[in-house]
Amino acid sequence: ENAAIGISLIARDGRVLAVNPVLAKLAGRSESDLIAVGGQGITYPEDQEIGRQELNEVIDGRRDSYQVEKRYVHRDGRVQWMRQSLSSVRDAAGKLLYLVVVAEDIAERKRAVEELRESEARFRAMYNNAAVGMAMMSLDRRILSANETSARITGYSGEELLNTDPTRLSHLDDGSVDKHAD
Repeated sequence: ENAAIGISLIARDGRVLAVNPVLAKLAGRSESDLIAVGGQGITYPEDQEIGRQELNEVIDGRRDSYQVEKRYVHRDGRVQWMRQSLSSVRDAAGKLLYLVVVAEDIAERKRAVEELRESEARFRAMYNNAAVGMAMMSLDRRILSANETSARITGYSGEELLNTDPTRLSHLDDGSVDKHAD
């Protein structure tokens, strides 16, 4: 009842036996409504099959738990990402008594990952399409990557530039300019 994450108890036949208030709140439903519709009733249509094989393996006794990430539809129509951890509870003989499902809202993490992916894609596009030569170097001053403009300016291929000491690319008079800069 007082857990910080959503929890439900599921019978072997898939019936929802109980849900805590946090899970009901995450789904935007009353506890009794959530018990009636069950997890599949609020699962995003394209995600219905996610975790089904693992669930069957738990029911068959081939595994005790699993974790999946999938989308659920809130009562107000919002689609929200949840991490679902399912564990079996068995008697001393190993017979499945019920399942415990722990659900955690991971929407913020998913949004952050997507924003990072988009940011990396923008950086990669700017880096690869820049009109000036750009390269990334390691702390020991080895080229880790170089854009096509760098290759064109230096006359080396992108692969030839990798792990090259950039002083090799400098004019002889400039070769030691930043050799001792830290």
